[in-house]
Amino acid sequence: MPILLKPLERLLMVSLNQGPAPLLDIVGGFAFHAIAAALRLNLFEELRNQPLTIAELADATHCSERGVANLVEVLESLGYVRRKGQRYANSAMTEKWMTREPLISLCSGFSYYSQAMTDLLPFVHESIRSGTPYRNFYDWISDQPDASRMYQRFMMSLARLAIPEFARRIQLKQSCRTVLDVGGGHGLYSVALCRKYDSISVTIFDSPYARELAEQNIGAAQMEGRIQFVAGDYFSDDFDSKYDAVMLFNVVHEHTDSENRMLIRKISGSLSDGGSIIIMDVLREKKALRSAELIARTYSLLFFHTVGGQTYSYDEIADWLASCGLSGIRRIDLRRSGLSLICAEAR
Repeated sequence: MPILLKPLERLLMVSLNQGPAPLLDIVGGFAFHAIAAALRLNLFEELRNQPLTIAELADATHCSERGVANLVEVLESLGYVRRKGQRYANSAMTEKWMTREPLISLCSGFSYYSQAMTDLLPFVHESIRSGTPYRNFYDWISDQPDASRMYQRFMMSLARLAIPEFARRIQLKQSCRTVLDVGGGHGLYSVALCRKYDSISVTIFDSPYARELAEQNIGAAQMEGRIQFVAGDYFSDDFDSKYDAVMLFNVVHEHTDSENRMLIRKISGSLSDGGSIIIMDVLREKKALRSAELIARTYSLLFFHTVGGQTYSYDEIADWLASCGLSGIRRIDLRRSGLSLICAEAR
């Protein structure tokens, strides 16, 4: 877990500035790679069944004892493992979020970012200087099959984190029958919506890159008769129909203000009378939790660097909707995932 300072350490290093607090960010960067190394070595999986000594863990992972000892000490300080006498076991946090069995696992995120941090992230300064991505994320990932697979798994885990609360809070009109999921990717949100509402059908509109995974998830949910995937470019291709509701989930952060205005205007033209648009994204604004605020701001810079977008505030998104003649604009915050739904209706 992130390096957490005890009250006295925080007083000395942050409030009184008596110690080099930025050093923690340097150590934190290396800590990421230590955790990624543990995943590559299958260390957490070996500790799932029973606590092991350093010698036993080294034997199980085919590593040197001295190397494992150094790694495990870092993992213990970070809260990923716990020492029990001469043996080590996974912490409760690791068992819940960092092993491969749970549907919501962050292992794939470490695997994906390990490569992205080498290929893309060292060049953030170049994007800031030029105002455009140093290298477009989708151009890069199309040549990286392993990173692409891990990225897709990571996005699905994040979706599963949000879906239970999303399914509880989302409310479609009783008359709603057809839904368009613009940029629907893996399709898990469409599946969740169809499970909640028996009377709707969904069209996922996304790039050909997303088709294989989306159709796998649709098939696994036995939703082939209710969810279809249409490949295309949501800026240049027509939607070819009117819909009672349109979902735009985790899309606006990939685009500039002017691009989002154009996309929402296009979507508003595809709504039936009284139809709804539902946007979901992380909002860029002051938050009660500092961790949530840091995540939103960091990802805004990441989106700027990799796709030329950023995160936006509720007021900015509401202005896009209002300028397209949509009304009844409101927000629903999803507490567990940190995402927000912004809803509006065609007049």
